[in-house]
Amino acid sequence: MSDRHKTSGLLSLPGAASPVLLVGCSRSGTTIMVRFLEALGLHMGVEQSGNRESRVFQNLNRSLLDMLGASWRCVEHLSTVEQLGEQHGSLVKQAVAALESHVLVEHFGPNTVELLARPALCWGWKDPRTSLLLPIWRRIFPQAKVIHMLRDGREVAQSLKLREDRRHKGRPWRSGEQECARFQADIEVWLDYVRRIGQALPLFPQSLTLRYESLLADPAAVLERLAGFLGLPFPRDAGAVAGLVEGFVPSSRRTSLSIAPWAWLDAEVDQELAYWDEGGRRAPEESTARGLPKAAARTMSAGDEHYTAYVGPPELYDVQGASQFRLLCALGLRSGHRLLDFGCGSLRAGRLLIPYLDPACYHGVEPNAWLVRDVQTRELGRDIFHLKQPRISTDADFGLEGIGGGFDYVLCQSVLSHCGPELALQVLGTLARALAPRGRMALTFKLASGKADTRPEGWVYPSCVLYNRAEVDAMFAQVGLKAAPLRWFHRSQVWFLAALDEELLPSEAQWEAAVFGGGLGVLQPLGRAGD
Repeated sequence: MSDRHKTSGLLSLPGAASPVLLVGCSRSGTTIMVRFLEALGLHMGVEQSGNRESRVFQNLNRSLLDMLGASWRCVEHLSTVEQLGEQHGSLVKQAVAALESHVLVEHFGPNTVELLARPALCWGWKDPRTSLLLPIWRRIFPQAKVIHMLRDGREVAQSLKLREDRRHKGRPWRSGEQECARFQADIEVWLDYVRRIGQALPLFPQSLTLRYESLLADPAAVLERLAGFLGLPFPRDAGAVAGLVEGFVPSSRRTSLSIAPWAWLDAEVDQELAYWDEGGRRAPEESTARGLPKAAARTMSAGDEHYTAYVGPPELYDVQGASQFRLLCALGLRSGHRLLDFGCGSLRAGRLLIPYLDPACYHGVEPNAWLVRDVQTRELGRDIFHLKQPRISTDADFGLEGIGGGFDYVLCQSVLSHCGPELALQVLGTLARALAPRGRMALTFKLASGKADTRPEGWVYPSCVLYNRAEVDAMFAQVGLKAAPLRWFHRSQVWFLAALDEELLPSEAQWEAAVFGGGLGVLQPLGRAGD
């Protein structure tokens, strides 16, 4: 099928103008942009909703998404941008048929044929769903121009919440836990939109991304830039330009999400905004190393940019996570305990711990937010995050801001093996303060057989830092921890069990009996936090 469908109807009128597609996640400023476009003379539809969306294109986009099993906010199972462009010719045919039969006539009104035949006609439509279907519209209108409105995802989530609250007229209709889950879901919807838009824009010959914040701060400058992009004259009436933003409150960035449970999303939003501010265009994720299927990534090296490889040998990603989960269960971990997974990476153990623990009991620290995002997208899905509400911080300073303490269990696997002496002592001190009085900590060191060589300070990755046993014992003592080696599998490091109270450390005989003696194979479980 050719890019421009040969039809005998309205789309094939001689000189018919291509549209301007206004895209962006809902609540991103597309409504105010319709004002700007109409001020420049664009025809944006004779029948619009209260949010200035073209009703007829809104209905058409909705029906196309229905056929794909998606909706404006449920896009998790929507085909990739590449698949939409290559594998859905039937949707293109259906959209063309609808355009020919009624959509264009209803969009333009009685003078449709006359308007479409004008070479100088500038027209378009607004509907957020267009953002998800750009490859389809590219097949129909290959010369279309795209205007992308971009707003901070945290502002979008807040605006969506306010809209829902207004619909319920201030009556309480969600619990605090539901509010938390919905806010996280709204940010994830925003991320889906901006990433799909970023992958689709290179398909079009001309596109323009505008920040909502810039539009409100200097509307005249944005309007002039918009006029230049569309090849239209710029209105010089300052009063008219100022009136375009009347009633729109300037954006005020909401509180940072660095406090759990949204910290990893906070980093994702900042990274995404930085990408757009730099003016880049995104290649489809499937063409990058991060997008490789899990099986294909098994040949990668430890430290490579894939969620199964960055944290260690990818061929051991499954068994190492399972081993850590089994260890914690053997140490008495029960579903109601509070757990800190320090350096949780791509949730190698967290994939098993999050479903096992009660809601809000899993806490992780991982500076590389993309690791959490990728494993959520490729393995866990969103529902488990909404249901179990894991708290994950992206604090890059090895602190626990927003997470607190009182943890029944702490897991710190292959973190201290990448820390120089001062940083290792700092991390141990932080974790010791995070333990509940009767908490247990499972952690690893990479031990040298004799005196360790001179070591670098700070964070060393993917290389390892070795310590001898005397140095490890001295660090434990300095931070007030009692510790002993633990007989448990690790490919290249040694497990230690640490606690504030020496009575919580099993003897070698007790450990052997607990793990290999039959029955449940666990130590006596701790009481709940605070018992």
